[in-house]
Amino acid sequence: MVKGVFQLYDCIGIPLEDVFLMIKKENMIVDMIDFYEDAIKKKWPLKTIISKLQIALEESNGKECAIESLKRLNFYINSKK
Repeated sequence: MVKGVFQLYDCIGIPLEDVFLMIKKENMIVDMIDFYEDAIKKKWPLKTIISKLQIALEESNGKECAIESLKRLNFYINSKK
């Protein structure tokens, strides 16, 4: 799993879709929990986090993958409450 994706997007400005595509090309996956935790630390609203991830996932891996990945992230988020 690739950590630090949020920093590439937020600090360096690489488009999230491009980062996801580069990671996929290397047969790796984004650590969604790491992305979420980093975005929360920067005070991003949950709706924004989910929206950005959904777009990037759909662009890089397709709609079905996006749905499944976001379900898993949602499970993690709900378990933290």
